[in-house]
Amino acid sequence: MSFAVYLELDQSTDDLLCDIGNRILPAQDSVITPRTFGHAHHLTVAVYADIDIDVATETLETMTDELSGLSVSMPGIGCFMGKTAVLFAAPLPTPRLMQFHEKYHALSKSKNKALSFYRPGSWFPHVTIASGLTGDQLGAAVSNISKNWTNLEGFLTKACIVSLTPTRKIWSKNIPAK
Repeated sequence: MSFAVYLELDQSTDDLLCDIGNRILPAQDSVITPRTFGHAHHLTVAVYADIDIDVATETLETMTDELSGLSVSMPGIGCFMGKTAVLFAAPLPTPRLMQFHEKYHALSKSKNKALSFYRPGSWFPHVTIASGLTGDQLGAAVSNISKNWTNLEGFLTKACIVSLTPTRKIWSKNIPAK
């Protein structure tokens, strides 16, 4: 079983990202969105093959106040390439966001357990709009989305721990509003 720690975006920003995904992507079984699994759009802090839930929960319990009022500005889009592609909104990697990420890994003692591309120094913050895209779908989506893209501004509302197979929320805590 795999696990993820993530930070959910506010409802308005989530709805905007869903609308963008729905407008640019035809309904196809191969295309996956966060809502496919019942998740809000989010920033993934870490992904693990295995996790000590108690340690992760205790760490997030002590750190959620640090995220109070943290806005997320997404001035552009990007993609991760592979057999299939991931299209994402690209948030600015602000010092506050990056410090939270680094501190989470240090306090949870999970730095060596997280998948390598989620570890401090390798993490690329992103908010997935859709995954499982073919090259043609990605090209069409980028062409369409780039015409009308405006900077998206949102904020973080909830810290979560989820199991990925099957997908279900194990723990969550609201991030205090400022």
